[in-house]
Amino acid sequence: MMGARGSSPSGDVPAAHELRQALRCFVTGVTVVTGLDGQGMLVGMTANSFTSVSFEPPLVLVCIACQSRSYSSLIESGRFAINVLSEDQADIARAFAVRGGDRSRICQWRLSDRGYPILEQHHAALECRLEREHRTGDHAILIGAVEALSVHDGDGAPLVFYGGRLFGLSAPAS
Repeated sequence: MMGARGSSPSGDVPAAHELRQALRCFVTGVTVVTGLDGQGMLVGMTANSFTSVSFEPPLVLVCIACQSRSYSSLIESGRFAINVLSEDQADIARAFAVRGGDRSRICQWRLSDRGYPILEQHHAALECRLEREHRTGDHAILIGAVEALSVHDGDGAPLVFYGGRLFGLSAPAS
């Protein structure tokens, strides 16, 4: 089926920039995935490919670029935290999206009682043990078994990503 922009009548596979343009039309929440490297240093990245998989057992997934500096640390440790950001945390999302740099200086964070690195401020945080990894294309799908969580949903609206922009979802749901 031929679309308005970027479609090919010959059925060619869309280029990466065309796919990115189409995906900008989908609203997603914004998370920061954190973990520890082999020396106990904070690693992490901004991710918006996050969703629930199962309630029984409690499983979630996040997609991570295999080339990211944090990827190998998360796989080696087998543990990660998913920090769901609030609308006032756009600067944190941008900082974790930039390659390189000392992650521990971006914002306040702490180790949870279970030893997971959690951002001090978050809308929700899920502490996950790596259940399964599926590598496909240039990303890996990490399925995490949720071992603990904290929720602060009364602390403002979530941060969302749409059209290449970060903003708060402060309008009440109907």
